[in-house]
Amino acid sequence: MSEFAPEGWKNCPIGDVAKLQGGYAFKSSDSAENGTRWLKIANVGKGEVKWEEQSYLPKHFEKDHSNFLLTEGDSVVALTRPITQGELKVAQIRSSDVPALINQRVARVLPKHHLVERDFMYALLRYEAIVRDIEITIFGTDPPNVSTKQIEELKINLPPLPEQQKIAAILTSVDEVIEKTQAQINKLKDLKTGMMQELLTRGVGVDEKPHTEFKDSPVGRIPKGWEVDKLINLSLYGIKNGTFNDPKKVGKGYKLINVVNMYRGFGIDVDSLKLLDADEKEFLKNKVEYGDVFFTRSSLKLEGIAYCNINLSHDKDITYDGHLMCIRPDCNRILPKYLTYYCLSDFSRKYFMSAAKHSTMTTIGQADIAPLSVSIPPIQEQQKIVDSIDSIESYIRKKRVKLDKYKSNKKALMQDLLTGKVRVKVDSE
Repeated sequence: MSEFAPEGWKNCPIGDVAKLQGGYAFKSSDSAENGTRWLKIANVGKGEVKWEEQSYLPKHFEKDHSNFLLTEGDSVVALTRPITQGELKVAQIRSSDVPALINQRVARVLPKHHLVERDFMYALLRYEAIVRDIEITIFGTDPPNVSTKQIEELKINLPPLPEQQKIAAILTSVDEVIEKTQAQINKLKDLKTGMMQELLTRGVGVDEKPHTEFKDSPVGRIPKGWEVDKLINLSLYGIKNGTFNDPKKVGKGYKLINVVNMYRGFGIDVDSLKLLDADEKEFLKNKVEYGDVFFTRSSLKLEGIAYCNINLSHDKDITYDGHLMCIRPDCNRILPKYLTYYCLSDFSRKYFMSAAKHSTMTTIGQADIAPLSVSIPPIQEQQKIVDSIDSIESYIRKKRVKLDKYKSNKKALMQDLLTGKVRVKVDSE
């Protein structure tokens, strides 16, 4: 962080105004089936505590290790692999997160309250200048590690306490809007999941009348008039892997769909694609058309394997990476959007995850996804199903646009307020 401090501010190490307390080295043998939650590195996300993976310690540990018992409002920082996607893994403990005991390689921030406001300190740790300083600190370490001492040595610019409180209040209010919008998106996604489950198994009926006759099939009970076929039989040209992504040739040429583009909402955002200088023969071999459906071949997490997305662009200069597989649906039998939604359904996701191979990375191949059983309504009913799911997907997309705008606004606010470029008026003024 810049050592130039605005008028009335002071430049000092974090350690002058706050201490970082490392967690306790609890042993795996200490774990219990229930009791007090055990906060580990995996639970520290970017701006939130994630309890998807929960571990417990015996209830009496709260008293035995009271120095490591978290309280509402505490900030916690991951010390191993502390940065992901340009953000520090730091979160603030809420009432729903306690009681919890802090594990080693996670640090708690202990502000000196007469010098620094708690929420202001939390905002500083999320500021991009601090993140850059930590990136420099951990460069070359494997795995990337930072110590409590190294964080305490980082320099910050500190306004007077009343100004800190006002800045923290402004940034907290923006955080609340962001969290509310994210919660709305999550609810819409849950609604979409339930709708997909209903529509992809029971359909929308014929002539506005629901189906009344059903039959057993490899995918469960489905309307009597539907077909079932394997995924491979619904593709015009089988299943193909993409082109080799030579890092030396990135920067110009053809638009390249890569793994990272697969997880950013329904429909691949072609405007965000990087360019690859592939030769024309290679490009023509792997040229992407409207309606092509893609699957990831590898993932660090099982949940990401064979994740499906679709190209909805008519651009003629798009290719795709070798870490992806592509299917061109036979539109006489199945609509590309219907197939994509089907491959994102719970039934398909469970199938793909069960077919994946596990080592240092989860992988899957053409032969593994080819046998997926797909339920096939008549084309007209497929279109109605797609229209219904599209309607809620449209709401999700609009909310995501708002969310991105709020996040961008917050980033600009942090740049202005935490550098003193824009000064706030405190209540006394």
